[in-house]
Parts: sequence; C-alpha cells; structure tokens
Amino acid sequence: MKLSTTLLPLALIACNGEPPINIDTGPEDGGVLPATVDFDSGKVASMVVETVNGSIDLQPGGEAGGVRVDVVRQDQAESWDYFLQDQVLQMWPLCENGVLGCSSGFAIGAPATMEAYLSTVSGETKISDYNGNVTIENTQGLVTGLRLKGGNLVATGNSATMNIEFLNEPESVELTTIDGTINLEIPRGTYNLDVTTNGVRSLIDPTTLIQGDGPTILIKSTSGDVTVTGVE
Repeated sequence: MKLSTTLLPLALIACNGEPPINIDTGPEDGGVLPATVDFDSGKVASMVVETVNGSIDLQPGGEAGGVRVDVVRQDQAESWDYFLQDQVLQMWPLCENGVLGCSSGFAIGAPATMEAYLSTVSGETKISDYNGNVTIENTQGLVTGLRLKGGNLVATGNSATMNIEFLNEPESVELTTIDGTINLEIPRGTYNLDVTTNGVRSLIDPTTLIQGDGPTILIKSTSGDVTVTGVE
C-alpha cells in the first residue's frame, strides 16, 4: 500500500522527460506563496506531500472529484513546486534560492478514498473524515486523525504524539513511535491486536475490543504510553 516516496532533485526532474509544472514562470522554480491550485477530476490518483517543519491538513474536498491544494508560507519557505506524472502528484516547499529544505503548510481537499503519503519533521499532520489508504511519517510533531471512515493507516515517528479516531472499522492500522504517546479509538469489535510497548503503560479495554480474527491493529512504542479504546 505504501507509495513510493522518492523525490528527485529539481534539476534532475527536468531530465526525466517531463519538467516540473509550476504555477508561474518567475525566476524561481516554484510558485510564490501563498498559492491555491485545482487539479481536475481524473488527473490525480495518489499524492506525495513532503515538508520539513510545515503542517499538512488532508480532508475530503476539491471541485467535482478533483484535488484542491492551498499552500501557505511557514518557516523560511519562499515558494513551492509540484510534479504530476502518471497521476501521482508530488508537492514540496522551496527555500529562497529555489532549493529543497524549507517549510510551507499544505491544506489539501481530495476525494476521500485517494491514496496519500504525508511527511513532515515537526509540523502537525492531520487527516479528517477520510477513507483512503494513508501513510504518514512525522518525526516529532503531532499526528491527528479525526472521524476516519476506514481504509488502511500507517503512521511512524520518533517522538511524535498520535491521536487517531475511527468512526468506522479500519481495514488495518499500523502505528509506530519511540517515545511518543499513542491514543487510538476504534469501533468496538473483534480485531487482530498486536501491541508492543516494552513495559510502558498500555491500556486496552478487553470489554470492547476482543482478540480474534479481524482487522489487524499493530502498535509499537518503545517508551511512550499506548491507549486503545473501543467505542460505540
């Protein structure tokens, strides 16, 4: 399920048959911030969003099944760029000199079942009302999932705090952190629960979550607390 996350340097992208698509033709490779870009329905099947300290907010939206991207300046980012090839949309911020490494914030409205890979170092990553397969890498920021309606979710981090809420039964969940806290709410029922916490506090309600043949819930935490709750 995991998307390819390789982002080519901008100088190399232009040598691969299709140059970057920019929102302007200014002196820098990327478009000036803030920016809003709409992609028509059928143009994008999956997305890769990478920033450094910026935030990423993904929720259902876009015009008539398309994708809308709002980009705001955060940290030292001066511009941004995106690359669309084979229906995979890649987005990243640019510093003043047009190189990678700075941060901008991305607010994305997309079809709720679209596959997404989201990566940031210390910014918040938030997904709301989503039903697609999502992979999140967040080193030390906050990972928030609100009113999720299914799909597969993979989230990894070092000291990232994860607060995830599913309204509907997920297909699978995999949450991994070193010393961050994990709080997961899923509908009560039967799950293949695999929770490894290395002796730290782990709270799993046996009256609402039954171990058995069901969706796999895999949680690994080296030193952070883990709470898994089954809700109505």
